Amino acid sequence: MKPFACLSVLLVGLSGVVLDGAASDDLAGLHQTPHVRRPVAAALYDAEQRGRDRRSDGRLLCVVNHRSGSVSLIDPETRRVTAEVQIGGSLSDVAALPDGKTLLITDQARHELLVVHPSAAKAEVIGRVATPRYPVNVVVSDDGRLVAVACLWSHRVAILGPTTNDLISQTSQKKSPESSWDVHVVRLPFAPRMQAFVSGAALTQQAAEGERTPFAEDAAVARRLVVADAFGGKLAVIDPQAGRIESVRGLPAHNIRGMAVSVDGERLLLSHQVLSPHARTDYNDVLWGNLMQNVVRELSLGVVLDADADLLDGSRVIRLGEVGNGAADPAGIVAIPPQAHGLQPVGLGPWMVALSGVDELAVGTRSVSAKLDVGLRPLDVVWDGSRRAAYVVCSHDDSIAIVEEGAGSDGEWGVSRIPLGPQPAATPRERGERLFFDGRQSHDGWLSCHSCHTEGHTIGELADTLSDGSYGTPKLILSLLGSRDANPWGWNGRFRELHAQVSASFTSTLHAGTLHAPEVNDVVAFLHTLAPPPPVDEGMWTGADRAQIERGCQLFAGLGCRTCHVPPLTYSIDLVFDVGLRDEAGLTKFNPPTLRGLSQRSRFLHDGRAAKLADVFIEHGHQLDRELSPDELAALVAFLRSL
Repeated sequence: MKPFACLSVLLVGLSGVVLDGAASDDLAGLHQTPHVRRPVAAALYDAEQRGRDRRSDGRLLCVVNHRSGSVSLIDPETRRVTAEVQIGGSLSDVAALPDGKTLLITDQARHELLVVHPSAAKAEVIGRVATPRYPVNVVVSDDGRLVAVACLWSHRVAILGPTTNDLISQTSQKKSPESSWDVHVVRLPFAPRMQAFVSGAALTQQAAEGERTPFAEDAAVARRLVVADAFGGKLAVIDPQAGRIESVRGLPAHNIRGMAVSVDGERLLLSHQVLSPHARTDYNDVLWGNLMQNVVRELSLGVVLDADADLLDGSRVIRLGEVGNGAADPAGIVAIPPQAHGLQPVGLGPWMVALSGVDELAVGTRSVSAKLDVGLRPLDVVWDGSRRAAYVVCSHDDSIAIVEEGAGSDGEWGVSRIPLGPQPAATPRERGERLFFDGRQSHDGWLSCHSCHTEGHTIGELADTLSDGSYGTPKLILSLLGSRDANPWGWNGRFRELHAQVSASFTSTLHAGTLHAPEVNDVVAFLHTLAPPPPVDEGMWTGADRAQIERGCQLFAGLGCRTCHVPPLTYSIDLVFDVGLRDEAGLTKFNPPTLRGLSQRSRFLHDGRAAKLADVFIEHGHQLDRELSPDELAALVAFLRSL
């Protein structure tokens, strides 16, 4: 793999770095100003004891806020926000380096990795490093030698090494780091989000016998990077030294939003959902949990690291939901020491997982032993071993829940909350956003809109809903990103108004009862804010790529594709067409979906029969009156993937 330094658009100098600590103080009392923060992740750090910060001792908590681009600094001992500092655009994740005083923060909007030195009252950005586009997750190896940044829409992972100490020293001196550390950029066949560095005995032996590389490590710390699909169920294993994918395998899973290594280091824990391909969205299948399961899955790391093994060998699934309590949308998960609260290391050991759709935190070992109300849409969980407490990031009410063992009135887990600051009155968009992610809108809390349309996109699976007016005709779940412009709605164009589609989905899919008109309006207001996803290779096209895209554009017009996919806005049309396909009920006329964001989809046509975009034309001859040459096919696909 070529290092980052060869991609000139991806490494930037540090002329814009904020180095003056006073410039980032919370002098205006930002944490006391009403605004929407939307916290998404947190990390503990050691506050430097100097100046006015001496009043705050011990480890503090840094919370990154996605909507406001700020960080909130919290003293868990006094249970107060000590400062809020604006440092970026849309912050998406945070990880601490082993020194305990340096944080790495991803900025999804500005495509940057920020190197930050926080104290109790300020957050100094000592470096900004450009990443592939849309970074959403950052992890650090235990020894701090490697950093991995997962970049969602660009389908890339950037691996920085061999030592993050170089990163800190170079950025603090306003020097470009490319001369002292290496970067691999690995392109994945899916959009990544969750990731973890893992190691195993077999890898240690390989490292001891193998040739050293610029990323070479001591044999005792040989490791791999495991990366999960943000929408579907794929899992990739990457050799960080070589910057090479070793395996990509699939699980019966989607919406993988939590990943952790067990305390004993032998298992990988995933929190995710499972949509049954055989169930309907009728009342009974929702009630009994046949349609959607919310689970913690344990995988053997030995199996994960063996490229030839079946990922399910030796795996175990713990169901988080039951009839009457569905546990929608499990998110962040953390493995906790077995001595915590008397939990014993049985099976995969003690863990905590945020149930983001039902506003709870689940605690368990082989099964769920407790569920605690924590706040609206909990996303991340941080374990503080020194205080025997967990900090839960609750996104939709801008708060942190502190869960402490033995602090409850009954001697069990106790929950207290720290507001990050005042919130303004909710807009229709924000009310609709809460409804979209609210699993309690479904019967017994089994699923939310987000469960099948993760972050508004698609999980790439088939669902047997009444959207087309019948059961027994499962259809590919469409992305809602950009749906504001793509009328009509539904594969058969059944819904002329988006309001009608939303109302029907809440009633016949979630079985939430009747959604009142003001609530429907709010959900539509939220959906109207969702832009189409960007092309995978946006910003990376060469002159040759652009020439090929232009040839594909001319082919698109010459082949008559514009008849059904009208440019330039949606590449769709407000009509249905017979395209030579038929569903199980005999439906032959389909609504042409928008082609915007086509490169972000994993399956195509109404029943997902085409696994690759090229297969739409090669295997199914979609609306072609002649066979395309290989060069023509490549150009047409390149154009479609550029939309």
